[in-house]
Amino acid sequence: MNTTFFYFSGTGNSLFVSREIARHLGNAVLIPINSKTLTMKHELPERIGFVFPVYFCGIPNIVREFISSLSIKPETYIFSVGTLKGGDYLSHQQIDDVLSTKNAKLSYHASVVMPGNYQIFYDITPPAKQAVLFNKAKAKTKQIAEEINNNQVVELKHKTGLLAKLLGSYYRKLYQIPGGKDYNFAVNTACTKCGSCAKICPVSNITMDKGSPVWHGKCQLCLACLHWCPTRAIDFSTKTIKRGRYHHPEVNMEDIVSN
Repeated sequence: MNTTFFYFSGTGNSLFVSREIARHLGNAVLIPINSKTLTMKHELPERIGFVFPVYFCGIPNIVREFISSLSIKPETYIFSVGTLKGGDYLSHQQIDDVLSTKNAKLSYHASVVMPGNYQIFYDITPPAKQAVLFNKAKAKTKQIAEEINNNQVVELKHKTGLLAKLLGSYYRKLYQIPGGKDYNFAVNTACTKCGSCAKICPVSNITMDKGSPVWHGKCQLCLACLHWCPTRAIDFSTKTIKRGRYHHPEVNMEDIVSN
């Protein structure tokens, strides 16, 4: 059975996981979720999947918008795979909620623990622990591929109650505010005006004005601009100044920019 993966990736974790699952499945097409593909018409096979970074406990806004734009047949086998540092609490059910508006639903869901890349909240994962996580991720993605290949169904139990409401409220405050808080980005004197930040941004939110980057209020907070800057010239307020930078070692900038 042919499979199409739609993935959103800023630092390469979700792209790596998509590649690994696709490698084990075979007959797979990988399509990035970005400003270009958001407006395209996509022909969907009988099996499709969404691979995305978990934002606190939910999904990036562009993933929700992208799924909403698709014409999905109710009988389609649909899977979602989250890449995360912590928990996937509301993320898969948020996708299922969007699918329900199309009379479709998730058939399968899983998550893969990866090094965290949200350096607004914490520092990077130490290299030794990153290596352990990468090895575990390769084993996990093989298992996921086997289960998807067998069209395995994993029932999704929607979380309700006070905790779900509180987490949902906090998630919306952090990630669903228009502009993604991109007014917090700042550029220091290390900037060489290379334009890497504008090239890497998956939603074309950055342009160069007289050689300096300018953010335009569509930020998805993937932090690709911050992590891929070759001179560490970009920070998010003062929170990231002393924190490291990260991207998956098997993904390079061209892998993201070329899609």
